[in-house]
Amino acid sequence: MNSYAIYKDNLLKVGNEQIERAVRLDGALPHSEYILDKLANKCWESDCPTAMFNVCGFDFATASVEFRQYVSDNDGLSAPHITAELVYTNPTAKIRQCFEVYDGSPFVTTRLYVSGKPTASGETAPDERPSGIESDERAAINKLLPEDDTVDCLTLSSPHIRVDAITFVEQTDVNDCLVRRGSELIYDHRENSFDGSMFILDEYQTDHALLIVKEAPCISSQLNRHSRDLKLRSRAGGYARLCGSGVRTDEVGDVELPLYGSTVGTGRAKTLPNLYKRLYAKVCLGGGSLFAMSNTWGDRSRDAAICEEFMLRERDAATKIGVDVMQIDDGWEKGVTANSSRQKPKGSIWSEGYYKNDPRFWDVDPDRFPSGLAPLMSDNLELALWFSPDGEGDYQNCERDAERLATLSREYGIKQFKLDGMILKNKLGERNIGRFMSLAREKSGCELSYNIDITAGVRLGYLAMKEIGTIFVENRYTDFMNYYPHATLKNLWMLSEFFPTRKFQFEILNNQRNADRYESVAPGDELAPANYDIDWLFASIMVANPLIWMEMQHLSDEQLDRLSHICHLWRIERDKLYTADVLPIGEQPDGIVYTGFHARCGESDGYLILLRESSDIDSYSYNVALPQGAKLDLLASNTKVEIDCQNDALTAHFGKKRGYAFIKYHK
Repeated sequence: MNSYAIYKDNLLKVGNEQIERAVRLDGALPHSEYILDKLANKCWESDCPTAMFNVCGFDFATASVEFRQYVSDNDGLSAPHITAELVYTNPTAKIRQCFEVYDGSPFVTTRLYVSGKPTASGETAPDERPSGIESDERAAINKLLPEDDTVDCLTLSSPHIRVDAITFVEQTDVNDCLVRRGSELIYDHRENSFDGSMFILDEYQTDHALLIVKEAPCISSQLNRHSRDLKLRSRAGGYARLCGSGVRTDEVGDVELPLYGSTVGTGRAKTLPNLYKRLYAKVCLGGGSLFAMSNTWGDRSRDAAICEEFMLRERDAATKIGVDVMQIDDGWEKGVTANSSRQKPKGSIWSEGYYKNDPRFWDVDPDRFPSGLAPLMSDNLELALWFSPDGEGDYQNCERDAERLATLSREYGIKQFKLDGMILKNKLGERNIGRFMSLAREKSGCELSYNIDITAGVRLGYLAMKEIGTIFVENRYTDFMNYYPHATLKNLWMLSEFFPTRKFQFEILNNQRNADRYESVAPGDELAPANYDIDWLFASIMVANPLIWMEMQHLSDEQLDRLSHICHLWRIERDKLYTADVLPIGEQPDGIVYTGFHARCGESDGYLILLRESSDIDSYSYNVALPQGAKLDLLASNTKVEIDCQNDALTAHFGKKRGYAFIKYHK
């Protein structure tokens, strides 16, 4: 391990062979000294010191500092990495500041945790004895503090900077543009402020850049948000402040609460997003292979059909297709939720109050499954379940929920749970959700994983607790005519620039359902789902974890054959796709362009997934440079495909609209 953390003479240096971040302690007050890009020999610093954070009115004047470091892997969820801690303790409160650095990644992540009873700077705690701290000394400290609720502050001095602000969007039931991006040259005669999740600070004259990530839920789900996320000045005395901890001071008590964190990286503006994506893959190792999961909810019968006989038919269809995991959504449990098709008890149950409604709410429904779930178990098909943590009292039942999941895992071999219905109201609730997921894994032998639904509610999003599980991105239905294959592809394509695609589940539906509804609204619409071959739908999202969002037993023989063929070919290659660096290629999907993905497995091998939408043009040149002399093997297609490689371009000719090609290349 070449990452390191060195604390000497009140100076902490955290880094590896690519980056170093230095923090100087003035008494107990931390200053961001510099950030060094070792590969470019570029140092980001300023001669105007400022404290690194200011949260919950923590009084540094009466604080002491302890240092410790260790190697962690987040209980096997992450690659081994160095964690260094500075622990600030004053008579009433404690803040733990954690720095994380991974080998081979030019990034340092900083997280804050707070406990105790902070008091506003300059106030005296009721039981605090006289400290001997002179008022002018405390005033000097306060002068160096950034604005309240700053979670990270770094110094810089650059005459000209362009800021790219990238915002990630969840609550996909009402949103269908999941990545929003804006660019601005900053005006240095005032403080510049930006909303966003990720920021690229591009010193474009020199081709040096910083990337700053707010490790937090999406803006719509951030707690206690009362400020823009990034505040910036760039010239002498310049700074970049990341604002918004997610906590109110009056929430803080004996239980340590996690605050929103930051990741800072160095490099070139064009390459930093992909470098961050590689870091993300180290933080979230996942299960080691892509998986195909089925879930019947996509056909909108909700839980009406769910029973042993129905699910046995689903199991037969899943086996024919080659599905890995058959998930039963809301309806397997004895209790009745607000989303159920069954007659509901007085007062619909959703998000909280499950145990209050019925202490055995999460028993397997004895009427629908009289023999439990055992008859559905199979050596070739894993079983998974839907679950909604009980939000009562800010998820105070987290231990009870964890024990229930562990019991279901032991009884039925369940390793994946879809987590839904979460509405986070404060940091205690967020902390308890994290505790619930960790405890359930611990009680089950660390074999559990989660499909975390971000379609509604107040959820964790893409960046919070990212080491755990996969993300269930969107609900789409032909019944509501909100499913369009190009739109689903567009969302995956846009997210793939910033995140490992293996983190996501994306859906394909039975595209022949409700064809008449689409036709009645937009006669002759080429973008309607029924116009696509179902294997095209699978190919379009197979760099993620395909979600077979339908009742598979109702597929036609042709659909079953097509889906089975592409799925079995994909299963052969998926382990390499899992570890590949997946990049979006072609044009942003809109239904009438050429698009696709390039999965780079190494210097000389990889995969191409080329997709022709409803374009009237028969051929297209992709800006893809393959290794010289590379051999191309066409693994799957739904039409005649001709490929020509010339220099840094690859030209594909498709025999029909809505054609695809799954290609493997190697030396």
